[in-house]
Order: sequence, then C-alpha cells, then structure tokens
Amino acid sequence: MRSPHQGRFFVPSVKWTVAVQQKMVFFLTAKDVTKIKKTVFLFSLLVLSFLPQMNIWSGTPTNPDPTGMLDASLLTVEDPTVVPNAAVLAVASATLEISKACTIESKNHLNLGNHSEAPLKQSLARIIILQRGGGYKLEVLLQHYLHVLAFDDIVVIDNMSDDSQTLDLLNLYSKQGIHLWKCDADYKHTQGMMVTHVTRWAAPFSDFVFPVDVDELLGVRVTFNESPSTNKTNYHPIHNKQPTEPTVLVWNKQVFDDALSYIDTKEGKMLKMGVANPIPPACDYDPEDKNYTKVSITPQQFSSDSVSVAFQQDVCRTKYANVGEPYCFSKSFAVGKDFYETEDGNHKIGTHQHMLGTFTDAACAEDMEAFCQPSHSLVLVHVNSINFMDWFFHGLRGAAGDGHTQRAQTVDCSGAMRGVHTCQKWKEFNKVAFNPMQLEETFLSFCPQDRKLRHAFTIHIDTWIQSFCS
Repeated sequence: MRSPHQGRFFVPSVKWTVAVQQKMVFFLTAKDVTKIKKTVFLFSLLVLSFLPQMNIWSGTPTNPDPTGMLDASLLTVEDPTVVPNAAVLAVASATLEISKACTIESKNHLNLGNHSEAPLKQSLARIIILQRGGGYKLEVLLQHYLHVLAFDDIVVIDNMSDDSQTLDLLNLYSKQGIHLWKCDADYKHTQGMMVTHVTRWAAPFSDFVFPVDVDELLGVRVTFNESPSTNKTNYHPIHNKQPTEPTVLVWNKQVFDDALSYIDTKEGKMLKMGVANPIPPACDYDPEDKNYTKVSITPQQFSSDSVSVAFQQDVCRTKYANVGEPYCFSKSFAVGKDFYETEDGNHKIGTHQHMLGTFTDAACAEDMEAFCQPSHSLVLVHVNSINFMDWFFHGLRGAAGDGHTQRAQTVDCSGAMRGVHTCQKWKEFNKVAFNPMQLEETFLSFCPQDRKLRHAFTIHIDTWIQSFCS
C-alpha cells in the first residue's frame, strides 16, 4: 500500500507504535507532528528507509486527519496518549487492507495507453451503489437510474455476491458501461470504508456523489401547474420545507438537473435528502376515497409468480408514498469536491470542511443546519417491503446479516446494538413460529389505518413509477 506521506519527511515519536497486518502504524498527536518537523533533517534518512512499510496517522480525537493526507482512513483515535484498544486496532487493520480488498473490474474507465485522459468523464451526478446479492432489486434500481443517467454515471460496488442472477446482471451492465468494483471484505465492519474508498475514486470527476443502497431510488418532489400526467415542462422542484401547493414525486432528467442547480455548493456540508416509503399495493389504500376509513387486514393469496416478477409488478402498481422532510439521520449525499468519508448506511457524510468527528446527534438535533444542508426537492424512495415476500425476505437477510439469528430469542432489541429494527422483526417472526398467515397479517397491519390522519404525509408517486415501468 502506497504511503500517504510519500514526498514528505515525517519521523514519528516513539510514544507508542503497534504492528497491524505486517505494517507499522504510528498514532501521533498534533504536538508530535510539531516536534517531528523540527527534527526532520536529522531523521530524514530514517524516514526514507521506513517509508515503503509504514503509514502514519496524526491528529486529535475530533479530527484524526487534520492535514488531509490519509488515503482511505476512517480511523478515530479515542485517546492518543494511551495504547489503543482492540476495537481501534480492528478499524486500523481494516483501513489498511480495504484498498487491497476492493478492485475495479470493469475496464471501460481506464483509458489504457492514453495517460493524457482522466480515468473518468466529468459527471453532474454519480450514483455509488453498495450491494450484495441484490438480484431482482438490483435490476429495478439500474433500470430506474438509467432512465435519467448514463451508464458512466453509475458505480456498483459488489460485496461478494455469489448468486447467478446478480452476477449475470453485473456482467451484463458492466459490459454496457457501468463501473463495477469488487470488494472482498466483511460487510458488517467495513461497509462505510468500502463506499468511502470507491467514492473517493469517483468524487473528483463528479459534481455530486450519491451513495445509495440497492433498494434506494431517487426522485424529485415537484409542484405543477397542470395535471402531472400532461405536461412535464410545468414541473417545478420545491424549495421550501412546507410547500403550499400540491406536490408529486417524479423522475426525469430535466427536474433532476433543476433540483441540483438549486443547491448552494459553497457550504461544504453534507447534503440531506427527504425520505419516502411507498405504501404497498396490497394495502389497497386510496387517500382520495372519502369513504375510506380502514384497510382490511385479511391475508392475501400468495402470488404464483416468482419473487422477482412479483416485486417488479408490485413496484409498478404502487401509487402512493408517505414522505418525510430531510432530518439529521436521513440519507446524505455530497458535492464531489467536498466528499471525504461516509459511515455505514450513508446517514452521515464527512466533508473536508466538516469532518464526521465534529458531528453529534444531539448537536444536530439542536441546530441541524449547522451540520447539514437540506435539499427539500430530492427524495430517496426506500423501495423496501413492497409486498409480503419482500418484507419477509428483507427481515430474514437483515437478521442474519446483523447476527440476530445467533442470539437468544429473549434478547432486548434496544440501545446501541446493530440493526435494532431487524432484531425486532426477527423476534416477531419467532413469536408466531414463522406461521405465514400470521406473518402476513403482521405485514398488512402496517398499512395506513385512517385516511385523514395519513393524507397530509402522503403524495402521489404514479408519475415517478411511470418513468421506468411504462
């Protein structure tokens, strides 16, 4: 791994050092760096002899990389005056190895033999997708984004998929021009690092970068002067938190470009999107029906179609979604030149101007705009639990991925544990002994129960769906 300090003479103090993955890692405080600079001449030869084998971190607990010289580190040093604990060493080890674990598979970006060209074309927006075994969801996602963006605008990070459907899709779309990375790393511990590593590769050639999961599809919330199905030129991305006009969700190049043009790119903060959760078609929900009071929770018959076909059909049958404004924990994106790092799930993105070490949930809740810049028109639609089988499979995969299937059924699903919601769903599955009819009743119990109560938070997404279902 190439040292981030190549071309600079730094000699670490010997306060403490640790060996990680056969590389020497030096943890330094700001005072150490000052002392080092004063002794650079005396020790320059020593540094040169160690440089190919070592990596150096320096900084404070709130800003572990003040000089911005690290290549792919998300390391936070809890207390630089003491030997780091096992958790910190684990992060350091993963950070050192992540560049080895992630390799570019598609060759269309390399411009082999022509070093005068950039490795990527400049893009207004790049979508960075981390997925593992996405299968039918991956196909829906790629079709959605390719309705507006070019193949070159899409980067897929594949984390050890082994099913034929996913592998065939990746092979097909990479041949057509998407950028495919393969990362052989432990998803639970390196999710944010993988996305950070690949996004840093793409960010210099992207005006905006959008790290997303395989079930997260962008849309633009707009007002309109005429019926939303008649004239696309009359769409106007919203500017305000609470628009007075009716809004719908759409997805076309014109409104997406317009929404991005409204963003102030000088702030240097993480950018926040709104969130929308589609109401499953099985709910048979219509907020416009004045006689509607409560949905039936009578279990539906199981579809005879494959899970893949049923999912795509139900996505295209969806009419409404519950929408929420951007908030501290909603998903983030960033201006390409500002991007520095992201954490697991992309809820928080660190920029060069506003590092993640300065962010706390409590401080953000008190003054969100001190840390985040909301984009009220951009909405991330979480196409999850769109039908019963998708809800069930998502629960199984989440519980297994977060380790809940190995825990006792009496475990308390609360606190700071990983995957609280998947833990709760796993307990629900066990509570009814995986009885499919009872589970489907549970699924349908999440349908909106009152037209008047939900109407204020519900918007049409028919037009958004039509963009890739027609």
